[in-house]
Amino acid sequence: MSLLYGFIGVIFEYFYVNDWWGPETILGTKIGIEDFLLGFTNGGIASAGYLLFFEQIKSAEGRYARLLIPLSITSVLTVGLIYFFSIDSSISNSIGILLSLGYILKNRKDLFNISLGSGLGMLALSFLVYRVVLVFFPDWIQISWKLNNLSQYFILGIPVEDVIWYFLVGAFISVLYPYYENSYYQRIKNKNLF
Repeated sequence: MSLLYGFIGVIFEYFYVNDWWGPETILGTKIGIEDFLLGFTNGGIASAGYLLFFEQIKSAEGRYARLLIPLSITSVLTVGLIYFFSIDSSISNSIGILLSLGYILKNRKDLFNISLGSGLGMLALSFLVYRVVLVFFPDWIQISWKLNNLSQYFILGIPVEDVIWYFLVGAFISVLYPYYENSYYQRIKNKNLF
């Protein structure tokens, strides 16, 4: 999940830097290695929350195509809302994640508590990280975020768009693998492989 979201982070950063935020990168480029690292850590932390707090996962082989439906919903909605309706990337991506999460939870109601707990955990961790960074760099958000494009609402000094996004990312990523794995094993058990 870390590698997957590392690459997804780089792809989606193309949209984010246009209207959400634009931090400086080590190499001075618009999109940098930092974007991969942010996606990598967010994906790993959000998916590991499931493993740490809810159950041990057995390894599953193949069939990663199961992940394509929720990931496609997120991607198509995000890009479509940005290009066809000119909706900011923060809102577009949050809508895409929310609908993908809804798709998963509609099919797997048993994952709701895991999703909620992981979303709240990711949110708490993001608050901690933001607060620590803001101690050392108090102008970080004013310098790096494109605040004119955002709602101008803040929770503990953090843009509300980021608060919503981190909760949704934690809630969504945490259930991707268990959604895939349990569905896969259930099909094998029922001998109904597609």
